Amino acid sequence: MGSGLLGALFIVVNIFSVNLIGVASTFMAVVIGQIIAGTIIDHFGLLVGLHIL
Repeated sequence: MGSGLLGALFIVVNIFSVNLIGVASTFMAVVIGQIIAGTIIDHFGLLVGLHIL
């Protein structure tokens, strides 16, 4: 249920942001946000995966 609400919120925010800043800027914001989130998750090891040397 939580992921469904987050998905719906993501779509609503994207609809409003496309109207405000345009398609390219919205797409860039999503991609940059995913890169930053992935970097933070990787840096702090939040998914606790196997460490391969």
